[in-house]
Amino acid sequence: MRRQFHLSAVILAAFFCILGTFPKEVQAVFMDEKTFSADLSLQLGTLSMTLENQSATSQSFAHIGENQVHNVKVKNTGTLDGKLTYSIVSAKLGDQVLSEAQIAQYLAIDSPTQKESIKSGEERTLQFSIKQMKQWDSTKPLIVEVKVTISQANTDSDTIGFLDSDNVQFSFKSASEAVPISSWPESLTFNQAGYAVGQQLYYSSVNNQMTTVVPGIIYYQFKTGSKLTQNEQLEEISNIKAKVSALQGNNYIVDKIAYIENKGFVILLRVQSSTGSMAFQVKGIQFNQSGSEIYDFGKPLIIESDVLNNAFVDHSLLSSQVGTKYQMFSITTTNTFESGLSDVNIEKYLHDNYTIEFSGEDKEEFDVTFPTSSTFSIKQLHDQAGKSANLIFKDKKTNQIVFSRKVESIEQADFSTIDLSNLSSDFQYKVIVSKKNYQNNLLEYTSDLYLKIPENFLVNYYMQSFLNDNGLSNWSVTYSDDMKYLKISFNFSVESVQDPENFYYGKNISFIGYKYGIGRTGFYPYVVLYNKNLAFEQNNQTAKVSSDSLQSQKLATSTDASDTIDSNELKQSESTDSSETTESTTNESIKQSSETSSGYQPDASTTESTESTTN
Repeated sequence: MRRQFHLSAVILAAFFCILGTFPKEVQAVFMDEKTFSADLSLQLGTLSMTLENQSATSQSFAHIGENQVHNVKVKNTGTLDGKLTYSIVSAKLGDQVLSEAQIAQYLAIDSPTQKESIKSGEERTLQFSIKQMKQWDSTKPLIVEVKVTISQANTDSDTIGFLDSDNVQFSFKSASEAVPISSWPESLTFNQAGYAVGQQLYYSSVNNQMTTVVPGIIYYQFKTGSKLTQNEQLEEISNIKAKVSALQGNNYIVDKIAYIENKGFVILLRVQSSTGSMAFQVKGIQFNQSGSEIYDFGKPLIIESDVLNNAFVDHSLLSSQVGTKYQMFSITTTNTFESGLSDVNIEKYLHDNYTIEFSGEDKEEFDVTFPTSSTFSIKQLHDQAGKSANLIFKDKKTNQIVFSRKVESIEQADFSTIDLSNLSSDFQYKVIVSKKNYQNNLLEYTSDLYLKIPENFLVNYYMQSFLNDNGLSNWSVTYSDDMKYLKISFNFSVESVQDPENFYYGKNISFIGYKYGIGRTGFYPYVVLYNKNLAFEQNNQTAKVSSDSLQSQKLATSTDASDTIDSNELKQSESTDSSETTESTTNESIKQSSETSSGYQPDASTTESTESTTN
C-alpha cells in the first residue's frame, strides 16, 4: 500500500511540472469565411502614337552647308497625356555603319525640344533641321534612323511606365558640289566695279603642271534689283569669259558661272593646267575696266619646309615616329614675303573633295593626320631611314592629283642610355670621342655629336655646312625617339699632325631656317669636335692629359673609355691658355636661341648638296 502511494505522488508531481510550463495567459482566435460573386471592373489609361514622315523618301543636298527642314507628323492616340523624346538609333553610309561621332562629321541634326508634352488626342508637326557638314560619295545614300518615344508625362524617364515608340527614317544624297555657287552671301565687300572675292583660290604644281587645289569664287553685281532675260544672261556670261581670257598671263579659266536673280553672277575660277614652274608667285586677277582689279586672288599653297632656301623648291617632307608637323600657308601680298604670311585653313575642303593618301612602294609605312585646319602631321610607322613615298591629294571625282610631295623617313633610336641631362637649351651639344688613333703623323678619331634640337626641327632648319668638310667621312644622322636630340656620328682624319697632344679642332655648324614675319634666320653654334686636353692613343698607349682641365676630370671619373666634350663644361673652363680663352668666348653664342641673318643668302648648289646628305 505504501509503495502505491509513493507512485501516485510521483505521477502527481510530474503533472504539476508539466502544467507549470504553459503561459499564464491563454488567447483564442475565431475565424469565419464566405465566398460570394460581384460585378467589378478596373480600367487603365493608355499611351500610343502614330508617325508620318511628310518629307520625300530621299533628299539631295544642293551644296555643303545647306540646311534642310524635314517635317514629321505625330499624334497621341492614347488616353493619357505624354511627353516626346528623340534619339538616333542607327546610321549607314552605303554598307558602312556610322558611329555618332562619324554622323556628326557629315550631318548636323537639330531635333525638336526634348520632353515636350503632348496631350491625349493631340496632333503635332515635328521639325528636324538637318545640315550637310561634309561631302561623301554621292552614289551612296546616307540613311539615318531616328527613334521617337512617347512616355508618361509625370515621369522624368522615357524608359519606364507607360510608353510607345516608333522610328522615322531620313535618306540623303551628298551635294555634288562642295562649292556653293547657287547662293548669294548676305555680307560681301564689293569694289567700285561691283566685284567681291567669295573664296580665295589656291594653286600648286605637280610635275611642272599648274593645279587648282581650291577653286576661287568671285561675286559680280550686275543690274541688281532686276531680272535678266535668258538672252541677257548669256550675253553677260560671254562678256565675263572674255574678260577672264584677257587677263595678264591668261592664268585663269572659268569653270562655272551661275546667275542669281536680282543680284548678279557667281563665277567659279581655276588656274590653267599649263606647263611651267610655279615659282611661288602670287598672281593677281584683273578685270579689264577701271576700278575692277582684284589683286592677290590666286595664291600658291606653300608648305612650311618649301621656304628653307632661295630655290623655293618642293622639299621632301621628313617624317618621324612622333609626327612631323607642317604648316600650310601663303603670301599676304603679291610676289613677296616681306608683307607677312597667312595660314591656309583648308583642311575641311581637302577632306571633302580629295582622297588624302600615300603612293609608292613604301606607302604603308606612313600616316598623315591634320592637328589643325592649317597643319598636317606625318608619322613613320618604324624607326628606320630610307623609306619613301608620295603624299598626294587626289580629286574624288576626276582622280586628278592636285598636290604631291615626296616623304622620306629618318633614322631614330633610343638615347636613354646616354646622359644628356645637361643639354637643356636648344643647340647645346655634347661630343663623345669613342675611338682615337695616331700613327705616322695621321690623327684619326670617331665621334658622336649630340645636339639638343628645337621642336619641329626637321621642318624649320637644315645644315648648311660641316658635313661636307675636308677630312670628314662615314657620317650619319640619327634622331632620338622623342625628337628632342640629334646625333651626328662621324670619322675625322687630319694629316701632318706633329703634336697630337695639343691638337685642337672646332668650328661653327650652320643651321639655316625661316621664321614667319622675320625672314631668313640662322643659328651658328661653335662646336669643339676635338680638344687638345682629350686623351688620345699613341702606339696603343694612353698619353698623359692635363690634370687641371675639366675634360680630364670627367675622363678620370668616367666608367667607359669614351672622351666627352660638353658645351656646358666648356663655358665654365677657366684655363688661361689663349686657345682655351678663344674657345670659351666662342661658346657664349650657345646661350642664344637664334640669330637673325637677313642679308645671308646661302648658295643654292651648296644647299642642295647639303640637304641631300642630311636627309
